[in-house]
Amino acid sequence: LKDLIEAAKKDPSSIKAGASAAGSIHHLNLLALEKGSGAKFNFIPYNGSAPAQNAAMAGEVTVVVTSLAEQQQLLRGGKLRPLAMLIPDAFEVEGLGSIPSGFDDYPGLSDYLPISQAIGFAVPADAPDEAKAVLVDAFNKAMATDKVKNWAKENYYLLSGKTGVESKAVFDALQSNFAWTLWDLKAATVDPASLGIPK
Repeated sequence: LKDLIEAAKKDPSSIKAGASAAGSIHHLNLLALEKGSGAKFNFIPYNGSAPAQNAAMAGEVTVVVTSLAEQQQLLRGGKLRPLAMLIPDAFEVEGLGSIPSGFDDYPGLSDYLPISQAIGFAVPADAPDEAKAVLVDAFNKAMATDKVKNWAKENYYLLSGKTGVESKAVFDALQSNFAWTLWDLKAATVDPASLGIPK
């Protein structure tokens, strides 16, 4: 990571960095890496993590920012090389050893990171309560299975299992975090306050 950052500082915007589209979790991570390290990359947006990772393997970009869950098979296969985690601690990956934290060399990252996201299922808000209850019951049963738990562990996902009001609170917090992070990093043109999004 240090070599990459120093090269980007020496020749700003010369290094192509791939990530999913503007405003995505990975774009936010790239912006935060720039702000926290003083580097400037040439951001190349892709329609998702898979195309961004393919671009890195094909040499279209020099570096890609995606999650460990998305990269892990490519890392294990030697197709990508891990440089750093954008969280405060190093992370142990079975078969790969320890991936260092970018915070070690660039403590300024802590002003902007870590940023996390959640993935979930949604139905229209006006769906009948009976239908929601059936879906929540099926979801809870699935989340309790060893198959789901083992899959999450093997693929580096953290399971929350929240539903209803609890899950809405999570996604409201994410909306606020993403919107205000983009605004604070000067990557947004619309003030989240004008949309009624609390900080």
